[in-house]
Amino acid sequence: AMPESSLADIPREQAIDYACRDASATIQVYHKLKKMVTDADLDFIQYLDLSVLPQVYEMMQNGMTVDIPYLKELSAYYFQNMEIAAGLASAKVGHPFNPSSSKQVAEVVYGELGFKPTRRTATGLISTDDQELKKVKHPVIADILEYRRNLKNKSTFADALVEHAVPHQQGKDTVY
Repeated sequence: AMPESSLADIPREQAIDYACRDASATIQVYHKLKKMVTDADLDFIQYLDLSVLPQVYEMMQNGMTVDIPYLKELSAYYFQNMEIAAGLASAKVGHPFNPSSSKQVAEVVYGELGFKPTRRTATGLISTDDQELKKVKHPVIADILEYRRNLKNKSTFADALVEHAVPHQQGKDTVY
């Protein structure tokens, strides 16, 4: 693991130079993007994003009520969909494999099925990200993508909200 570092570890002159360049680049990018947004008639998006900030801030300060039993049902629903998608994918290639494993997906799609990889990761491995898989014209791809979509929803939303929920007494009921 890399050691922790902070701005205090950098010589003052270098830190000042970096901070100035960072600010300069940020304002240049802002002006360029602002013009592009205005030219595309999308200024209203910024208004929508900014208008929700007071509610987001209030939720950050006070928390929000979540329905733990429902989120657990939702997690189970996503898991069931993952199992179905994995089963369909396995049936289409003739053997089970893990759609979460980039290595196994690469072996199936680019090894067994013979499709040509179009991009590699920074570490030199064959890329199996969604964008790359969508270039492959084979029925198993839809199942792999469906598996991944359900996994993302399960872990990012259903499971994470349950994991981070904190009980709070409200009257005689415990709410999360």
